[in-house]
Amino acid sequence: MLFQNTKFYKSIGLDNKFHTLFFAFIVMVLSAWLYYLIFEKISNLPYALWAMLSIIWFVLPLLYTMSLGYFLNISKPFYKAWNVSDNGATDMYWDNVDVFKLIQVTVKIKRNPDDKNYSSFSVKLPMEVSVGMWFNRFIEDQNFRFPDRMIDTYLDGEPIGWIFYTNKWFNFPLFTKVLDAEKDGKFNRIRNKQTIYIRRTALNTIDDE
Repeated sequence: MLFQNTKFYKSIGLDNKFHTLFFAFIVMVLSAWLYYLIFEKISNLPYALWAMLSIIWFVLPLLYTMSLGYFLNISKPFYKAWNVSDNGATDMYWDNVDVFKLIQVTVKIKRNPDDKNYSSFSVKLPMEVSVGMWFNRFIEDQNFRFPDRMIDTYLDGEPIGWIFYTNKWFNFPLFTKVLDAEKDGKFNRIRNKQTIYIRRTALNTIDDE
């Protein structure tokens, strides 16, 4: 793989990924054919065709190097935080929501940043309403019903941002799906009885609580 960093390698145009794969394919075919001929010549074993497939292992370092390069070029994720002060919903708006199209979801959220555990709520979510506007309504409803255990939306007098995410299959970062708070439940593909995690974050960053 050190050959890929040489000036000669780049001078013949093989720094292009397509050219590299094509060149590697040609080399593998010729090497496999030569391996087959030599194996047939010096060995009496009947599996020369299968033996030449061992040449495939030599392409793994190339694939690893290319995969690593693509991985390192992945930009850092940026999630736009939702601000509950952006509430544009009105009672008239919510009166027009089709209650027959609501789905049941479980919300996991910390009432205060210092809480060790998440509080769990079983709530209804309209699919045609943006996740952020629905969250505004959720905060308003919970703080009205439980004034002694309100969900804190400020930190040192400053508004807090919020991010929303779900787990696709397993509770593992690889399978975490961040929701777009400005889009509705249908766009975010929220399913019935799905769990939505809501976390505090500094506005316009992804530094969570």
